[in-house]
Amino acid sequence: MKMECYDYDQWRYCIKTIRVKSIERILDIAIALNKDKIYIQLIPCKIVLSKRLLRYSIEASLEAHEHGIPIAKKMSMEILLRLLAKRQIRDALSAIRNLSSTEEEFWLVIVFKSNQVKINQIIENLKQHFHETSRCEGDPKVIKEVYN
Repeated sequence: MKMECYDYDQWRYCIKTIRVKSIERILDIAIALNKDKIYIQLIPCKIVLSKRLLRYSIEASLEAHEHGIPIAKKMSMEILLRLLAKRQIRDALSAIRNLSSTEEEFWLVIVFKSNQVKINQIIENLKQHFHETSRCEGDPKVIKEVYN
C-alpha cells in the first residue's frame, strides 16, 4: 500500500496507516529531519475519527504556519493540537500519553515543502521500523475520552 500524498500551497503531505515495530526509532528519525523542515508525526489510530478530519487538521496546521499564526512552534505538534481541538500542548500530550505507550497502529504523517524530493528516501529509512496495515479505525470510546 502506497502513501497517499497531497499538495497544499507550497507544502506536500503524505499519510499512511502503519503498525509500528520501533516507535523510538521513528521518533529519532523525526527529530533528525526537523532541521530540514521535514515533519513526521505518529497519531494513534484510535483517536482519529476519520481520514477527512486528519487531512483537515494537517491543512489547517499548514495554513496557520504559512500565515504566521500557529498554536505551536513545531508543525508536528500543531497537527496534533488541531486534530484534538486543544490549545495547550500539555492538554494534548496528556490526552494521548497513556494511549501512545500501548498503541501499535498509527497514522504516519509526513509534511514537507513541495520542492523537496527526499520523500522516497525518507520512507525507505522508516520502512524498517513499521509494517504496513490497511486499516486504521477510530475507537468511539477512546475518541470520546480524548475529546472531553
